[in-house]
Amino acid sequence: MRVALVLPVHSSRDAIAATRVIIGLLRNYGRTELALSPAARSLPGQRHRAEFRQVLFVAVDLDVASGEAVMRDDVERQIRAQVERQYARHGIPSVDYDLQIL
Repeated sequence: MRVALVLPVHSSRDAIAATRVIIGLLRNYGRTELALSPAARSLPGQRHRAEFRQVLFVAVDLDVASGEAVMRDDVERQIRAQVERQYARHGIPSVDYDLQIL
């Protein structure tokens, strides 16, 4: 089973929350792959810092038989709870993220 997660990194609070999610994934599931999207270019006159308009791609491979639907649902529920809890702790009550269990 492969877990694919996309986390927003639009502010320093997002970055801290995403880091805490990753640490939790490492502790619970082991090896985790990361990729950070390239920073969007700033348009003339914009004040937003480009390094904070990114998304973090996270992937985790789990040794679980593909037919174990209960395990799959449990993993999804745990990861969703962790993402939402970490972002909420940093003042982001509604985080726009994507999680897929493949």
